[in-house]
Amino acid sequence: SDYDLRESYLFDVNNVGAACGWATDLPTYSGFGWAPGTDKTKIPFTLARGINDAGKIVGLDKLYDPATGNLVTIPKVAVAPPVALDINNNDVVVGYDETCICSNSNFVLQIPFVWDPVNGARPVNVPNAKELVKVNDSNVAVGIIRGGAHDGFVYDIATGRSILLSAFLPPNQYPWNEAADINDLGVVVGKHRGADFS
Repeated sequence: SDYDLRESYLFDVNNVGAACGWATDLPTYSGFGWAPGTDKTKIPFTLARGINDAGKIVGLDKLYDPATGNLVTIPKVAVAPPVALDINNNDVVVGYDETCICSNSNFVLQIPFVWDPVNGARPVNVPNAKELVKVNDSNVAVGIIRGGAHDGFVYDIATGRSILLSAFLPPNQYPWNEAADINDLGVVVGKHRGADFS
């Protein structure tokens, strides 16, 4: 009905139809939550990226619970404030933390992290892994390896075991893939470069 939060970007939707993202809020942007039958509601940080079924929203180094107003700051695991990309229904958060205060335009100067209210923030020990992008309710996440051939991987948070996705994709002279999401059945989606480089 007005300009506030008009130009909107949705980044996640939960199983009850609520969503989060960010939108124009001149002179900059604001993060927001949205639920069916309501308007967008500003949250206390920008760049909201993940929402769980309880409506808790993560983004940047924050976790916000609109029901209680509680705002948690996720601590560093490297040198920069972490960037949270997803939260599951167990309140497990995944994302990345930059390893320097510098330009990171190729997203290689970073490491993946996991955070939860009991164990806190910790790095993920998968060689050359750069981020965890999504986590399911079994606490299994998917991530991306960069620096050389891109490869998606599946990571079991409880055991630390990981599986590279390249082993399950057709080989070609341009090996490159990225994981984008994982559901509660363990089905992974993403993108894979074809034999013609497309």
